[in-house]
Amino acid sequence: MNGINKVILAGRIDQGPFTSHGSNGLHIARIDLITTESYINKEGDIVKNEQQKHQLVFFAQAAEYVSKNLRKGMMILAEGKLKHRLWKDDFGNEKPITEVSCNHVQIISADKIADEISSDDISRAVRMAAKR
Repeated sequence: MNGINKVILAGRIDQGPFTSHGSNGLHIARIDLITTESYINKEGDIVKNEQQKHQLVFFAQAAEYVSKNLRKGMMILAEGKLKHRLWKDDFGNEKPITEVSCNHVQIISADKIADEISSDDISRAVRMAAKR
């Protein structure tokens, strides 16, 4: 049996989209996504305890969609696979990077200030993505 490399993230866009074109002319878009994990304490209060930043990259038609429709602050669901690679900084030093190469994105909320998105809304979107 082969392994599975599938990532599904729901979070807010922190930076981007940043767009470019590859050496072959392929459209590329990158965004930084922030995910926040939370839990309910004994008093019934929601406690946000950890944020993670994820680098997402989109290619071709997905990149065009991202560059035209996504903006900082939007809540999105992104699906793709984990990729590890090396890149060179301005001094020629190779640096490792881990990013999610995405093949699907869905806007959950375009409202930049709404934090009222329920976990049920996110769970429903994740279940739909997992069925693909």
